Amino acid sequence: MTGLYDHLFRSVGPSALNFVSGYQAYLRQLRQTQFLPREELRRRQEERLKLLCEYAFRHVPLFKKLGGTPDFGDPVELPILSKSVLRRHLRLAISEREARMHRRRGLTSGTSGAPLEFWTDRRSDGLRLAARYLFDEWIGLPFGSRIARIVARPNRFSRLLANELRIPLDSVNSKTAAGVLERIFRFQPEGIIGQPYSLGLLAEAKTNIRPNFSKTLHCIVATAETLLESERAAIEKTFECRLYNRYGLREISGYVAQECRAQEGLHVNVGHVMVEIVDNGHAAADGKPGKIIITDLHNRVMPFIRYDTEDVGVLSNGPCSCGVTWPLLKIIQGRQSDYVIIKDGARVPLSIFVDSFLHSFAGRIAQVQFVQRREGFTIVRIVPEKRFTPDDMVKVRDYFSRLLSRFDLELVHDLPVAKSGKRPLLIRETRDQTTL
Repeated sequence: MTGLYDHLFRSVGPSALNFVSGYQAYLRQLRQTQFLPREELRRRQEERLKLLCEYAFRHVPLFKKLGGTPDFGDPVELPILSKSVLRRHLRLAISEREARMHRRRGLTSGTSGAPLEFWTDRRSDGLRLAARYLFDEWIGLPFGSRIARIVARPNRFSRLLANELRIPLDSVNSKTAAGVLERIFRFQPEGIIGQPYSLGLLAEAKTNIRPNFSKTLHCIVATAETLLESERAAIEKTFECRLYNRYGLREISGYVAQECRAQEGLHVNVGHVMVEIVDNGHAAADGKPGKIIITDLHNRVMPFIRYDTEDVGVLSNGPCSCGVTWPLLKIIQGRQSDYVIIKDGARVPLSIFVDSFLHSFAGRIAQVQFVQRREGFTIVRIVPEKRFTPDDMVKVRDYFSRLLSRFDLELVHDLPVAKSGKRPLLIRETRDQTTL
């Protein structure tokens, strides 16, 4: 039955999905542009950027407030857009012209302790899907491939609509990994996609069980967090297949960059985004690290123009042996998950706590931070919003009572800033040192 379903899905799925999204036209464009000369790619991006800026400075109040001009000769003439500015001026960041039917609300995972509410442009759904399918093609996963995907919020119809098994992120921890892995391989996936931490837990579980997976599993994709080379090596060795790194952001509609089979860097999706590397306010030299600044070239509902991702990377214009001319994002440093130990002794990534917790109390809690002073005891620091009430405090305490054996809550006006300039999600304190 599985083989028959795969055949039917691959036969009918593309037309059905194209009917609702129009992704196939975008996919043809991306396939063509991936081999264009760099100068042509840059010219097309600048044309698109100019149109976006002209629109934003006319119809989005925030850009009038920030200053700058839509008639620019270089992107660095425009201000950098920070998460803090967007949080303070969310209403001003939304276009006054676009109809509500074009908007889709979202919330970042808040891995730095504070989520960002944002709105994406539904009209770019086709382009987002096209980027996903191109990235999948690069690593040998054609449309309709059976994929086990670890996600924050699974769609109950994912098997029907995407031929995927979607595993809830909060169901994967050190205690449950073996059971999750057995479920995945009963599905017989050709690919597995998930966060490095979750993939690492599955790899650990694999050493204790030996499911028959080698006939189907083709590759693994790591996303959402920083992938360390040591993690890559361990996961590849355990599962006996290649692991590819993918970089995306929810607020930029997902698919920003990914490795090809040559694995010489992550190719930037120039059809969707413009990526800059900035050091001390200026463009970093080729091959030098700096802040990753991204412009979403297709979101008119809430334009992200020169958006500070708070990640650090290195951009290289050197060629890739695969032939794709899109620039290479060589290194990504930043979003890396840590974990806490919950009641049953399982290790759970903090990103899961933050994602679920902040969504549950959206509009009432602005930021959260965890302080671990000794094993098994956690202090949860909370920065409340104005709407936060004593009843909310009771609900918060009840929320964590179901997860943590020993904890305490602290209401604070602000969270400490580390030397890096970020507010860490987890602080580990010992008697002789404090680690930020």
